[in-house]
Amino acid sequence: MGTEKHEFARLERVNDVRGTIGVLTLDNPPVNCVAHPLRKALFAALEMAEHDPGVKAVVMIGASKVFSAGADLNEMDTPAAMAEPNLHTTLIEAMEAMTKPVIAAIHGAAIGGGLELALGAHYRVAVPDAKLGLPEVTLGLMPGAGGTQRLPRALGLERGLSAILSGRLFPAREAEGTGLIDEIIGGDLRDGAIAFAKRVADVRPLPRLRDVTITHPNAEAFLQFARGAARADKRRLPGLLPAVEAVAAAVFKPFDDGLAFELAEFSRLREAPETRAFRDAFLAERKRTPSNTGAATGATMGATK
Repeated sequence: MGTEKHEFARLERVNDVRGTIGVLTLDNPPVNCVAHPLRKALFAALEMAEHDPGVKAVVMIGASKVFSAGADLNEMDTPAAMAEPNLHTTLIEAMEAMTKPVIAAIHGAAIGGGLELALGAHYRVAVPDAKLGLPEVTLGLMPGAGGTQRLPRALGLERGLSAILSGRLFPAREAEGTGLIDEIIGGDLRDGAIAFAKRVADVRPLPRLRDVTITHPNAEAFLQFARGAARADKRRLPGLLPAVEAVAAAVFKPFDDGLAFELAEFSRLREAPETRAFRDAFLAERKRTPSNTGAATGATMGATK
């Protein structure tokens, strides 16, 4: 068993007679936010695993209490937010394009950009009570790293859009049997994820959410209803209607076109004065009432990319 160390991610090779599984640990305390240093280290570790002929599959897991709580709001208005490898396209697409399966092993929380990162993996396993969600709308934003494109493909149109517009966090066990969670792990997550990786290591083609077609008996009528509900929502959140339109793009446009539409709308919202006010108020509140737990911190930080 060997180890390659990076500043914020490490790749460990777990060997047995059935082959080698790479265990890629995200390590950016306290909640593994997908800030630029972690993105850079993760990209390098994935590239290393891809080019290692002995590695048959990769398990991506978080150190400490959570998988990933998204990105730090403090980075959003700086050049680091979109520095390469960016989460929106480069990092997730590199993982999606790997020739070996990547399994996201989720515990604690996978929120905002953390969940979008997991959605780019080929498979997802989780402990039953891991918290999942895309809470971006609650900060006046919308998902911007593929969440509006991949989550409806994983959960179905109605359930996926509902999760995005509510911004609520839900336990992984609620998604068991959907395209979001391939398996619930009842025991040790690391061991269970490695066992899962061994079972799927040779399965081809590799499943990618980008290849899933969203089906619905009357998608246009449902989306029209959702538009009306977004306009009438008493929370008056700026990201609600753009999120509906991005999900509509997921239904009716090719995947890459939908992804480009989502990113353009996210970028517009990020620069809008009203959403800056949401973020400033949120950060001020966090400074007044800092969280003592990683899971709680993750729930608040997961609204960014």
